[in-house]
Amino acid sequence: MSQNDNLLKDQPLYRDLPDPIFKEITRLVAVQAKMEAIETEYQQTFRGDLVLKASKRRSLMGTLFDFFLIYNIVEFKSENDKFDATELAKLEARARLLIAQHIGATYGNTLNVVVCSHKPVKVLNLIKRLGYQMLQVTPWLILCKCGLVEIMIVTCHQLPFEKRYYPWLVFTPSDNKRWREVIQLFLEQEQYQYLAAMRSIRVKEFAMLDLSSIQWENIISHLSPEKRAQLENEQEEASEEFFKIMQRTGRKDRINNVLSTLAPEDRVAGLAPEDRVAGLAPEELYKGMNEEQLQQLEKLIAERKKLQAD
Repeated sequence: MSQNDNLLKDQPLYRDLPDPIFKEITRLVAVQAKMEAIETEYQQTFRGDLVLKASKRRSLMGTLFDFFLIYNIVEFKSENDKFDATELAKLEARARLLIAQHIGATYGNTLNVVVCSHKPVKVLNLIKRLGYQMLQVTPWLILCKCGLVEIMIVTCHQLPFEKRYYPWLVFTPSDNKRWREVIQLFLEQEQYQYLAAMRSIRVKEFAMLDLSSIQWENIISHLSPEKRAQLENEQEEASEEFFKIMQRTGRKDRINNVLSTLAPEDRVAGLAPEDRVAGLAPEELYKGMNEEQLQQLEKLIAERKKLQAD
């Protein structure tokens, strides 16, 4: 078992925000890469999620951090986080403060790293308008030179499906088709702790996940009965816990809001046929059927009643 398999093992199942999970995962992976998490004296306004110091004597090639410099200020931005001109100014201020406070830190060895779940199109357009230098290093990595300060922007959903990138693939947004592909990947590679982290971040989406849309049966068919049962039980528990939380907090309206976003077939996914039509009026049951189909249905009902009578 690798050290990565124990990531978040003792973390709570549900979280309100992805930020603490990002910080914990990244910190643990950084420790494995022999990087040092250093404390800063920034005011709360200027604090990033992490400041990581790399060793000059140890290469980061082949790791999640292979583009890092010596001093790295790491910030996570989910799709709900603000990333605008003010946040851009904060990134520059953080780098300047770190250089002022740490002997050995310079503009040449200090880097701001912003890990974004979505590609931050608005702030990238802003950087262009300001006339700053910008270079697309890879499809998922953009280098921006804002004055003397360098900023690397990572887009999670564009990361390659390589093991070293698993920790940040966790933060792929659920409204992107790659979210289900990441779930498939983690299931195939038995990365259950990363799956648990994804579920913690996306409680609603996991609770309402249409398993057929990610070919669940094909993916778990090769697993042992014990592991298969474990995954199926966890999925059921996530769904039950989600509704309990909503009911306990008196927010039943949020449940209805969730259901209203689902297609009719997704709302009844997993239900037995008789449960799917329970409570429907006859006109709703027969809606959309032509005369020939209605006659066939009446014939089947008559035959079934006859068999029940016998």
